Amino acid sequence: MFSFFKSSRPLLSESQQKQLLDAIRLAEQRTSGEIRVFVERRCRYMDAADRAAEIFFSNGMQQTEQRNAVLIYLATQDHQVAIWGDQGIHERLGTDFWRERVQEMVGLF
Repeated sequence: MFSFFKSSRPLLSESQQKQLLDAIRLAEQRTSGEIRVFVERRCRYMDAADRAAEIFFSNGMQQTEQRNAVLIYLATQDHQVAIWGDQGIHERLGTDFWRERVQEMVGLF
């Protein structure tokens, strides 16, 4: 569920990781979709949405039966966030939904 580049200092504490995992598990119990979070320090040389798509497809997340997987991407030092929803969920919710969720997240940071 988590992917972190190796670093001398973890991006999230153990308790924060557990809290995030618990929230993901709870959300996944309410849906048939798959949710993953990818956190790294920097998003160099590309837009956060492009990086999220790259991670999404390189991890085979488009292979869910209903095409309803979601990747939440964070680049902490670059202050970037993106959400990539697969075709099935994106067609149902639309671009405005994702844009609003990103704005909500930015507001909470």
